[in-house]
Amino acid sequence: MGCRVEVIGFKHVSNELKEAADSFLSGYLVPGLLPITTANGENRQRGIPINYNPERGFGFMRYYTLTGKGLEAKTVFFHCSKAVDINDSLFLDSSNIFEFTIIANPDNNSRTEAWDIQLLDE
Repeated sequence: MGCRVEVIGFKHVSNELKEAADSFLSGYLVPGLLPITTANGENRQRGIPINYNPERGFGFMRYYTLTGKGLEAKTVFFHCSKAVDINDSLFLDSSNIFEFTIIANPDNNSRTEAWDIQLLDE
């Protein structure tokens, strides 16, 4: 009988450990593990870019929520125009972690989107 090894880490986690574990997740992505401080108390998320199309300037952010069954992965649409002081080439690297606000866009049938996207300064 074997066991599964899951690693949650922050900075300076060796590639050797990441590869040896069955799964690795950045601790920055676990909701509530580290607080996200905002001046106005808005609800922010942390996520990683997936499926970014640089020609059209949009993609999706993968983020996590806590449920009764554990962490649940979710995705939300984003457009690079909603990024704050970010070179859009950073969205091509899924190891970059971003903070953002999820809003229901009234101009797009109230579909949820990531706005005010900022690169996490680890």
